[in-house]
Amino acid sequence: MSGIGKFGFGGAESYAKLSKMLINQKQALSDVTAITPVWKDPDLITTIKAMVPFVNELKRVSVPESTYRWEKQSADNFAKFTTEATAASAFAAQKGTYGESTVVTKLLTYVMNVGILGQKATANYLDLMRNEQAIAMTAVDKAIERCVIQGDYTGGASDGGPTDSNAFHGIGKLVTTNVYNPTTAEALSLETLDLYIDKLVDYGVREQDLIIVTDSYTKTKLAQLFYNTYNIPMGMTNINAGFKVESYRNAPVFASSYVASKVSGSREMYIIDKNSTVLAEFYKTSQLDLGRTTLSDDSIMFWMGALAVKDEPANAIIKKIV
Repeated sequence: MSGIGKFGFGGAESYAKLSKMLINQKQALSDVTAITPVWKDPDLITTIKAMVPFVNELKRVSVPESTYRWEKQSADNFAKFTTEATAASAFAAQKGTYGESTVVTKLLTYVMNVGILGQKATANYLDLMRNEQAIAMTAVDKAIERCVIQGDYTGGASDGGPTDSNAFHGIGKLVTTNVYNPTTAEALSLETLDLYIDKLVDYGVREQDLIIVTDSYTKTKLAQLFYNTYNIPMGMTNINAGFKVESYRNAPVFASSYVASKVSGSREMYIIDKNSTVLAEFYKTSQLDLGRTTLSDDSIMFWMGALAVKDEPANAIIKKIV
């Protein structure tokens, strides 16, 4: 099976052609198959979600065009105390001030190339095409999760990864307001974590709408800190992947393999508001058959979207964790 395990689709010219083709098909209400809702074996989808639980916890918003747009109020106004007689004239009009924000969705592809001889040789004990679809779907979800955390297209790379010029910006690039970045590295503390969760709650975010993401080591340290402080284990909460994970202050805690650094002194923790930080999807994970070339069945598993941080101060990052 040649062509397996690669992100991206050819060069810039091939990418541009495929992107244009998909956009034209979307706008023409084409019959490109969305894998997730129509796949006839739900066990496959459940397995994929369990393998990449964090990215499946993010809210996904379907967008009608390749650019996702939203309006954001740029002023936080308070009502004013007054009297009945002066209610309409005591203060200037407190109208909302809105501004449009946008994010351009980006195309992510996984090329599948499954030999028909291999399919025939394994037919008695393995559905090779289904197996390849599972690999491709997992590859797409892993690439999305990696870019949600590490994405920075200003890096200008050309390897199809999270710093590729065709990628989208991630949490680490987009969140700038509530960032704890001490001069020297520090061990994780519940006081610091509570401080930044409280900042978000004071801003208007509900604890149950938060997601905490870090690396496995820091997640374990958080559980130890909690137990040593309260003499009870952390609580558990249900997640979209269909199982329970540990939670802190009603927020599920995820360990991601794609947190940029796992080195002591440079570990990070992300606190994300899942109501305003969403995945904008122009195309859900879908499959497009390319037909048969030589003795193989060729198709593309693809997704087109981007991370949209619609309310940046509703998120936080803790850096330089020992």
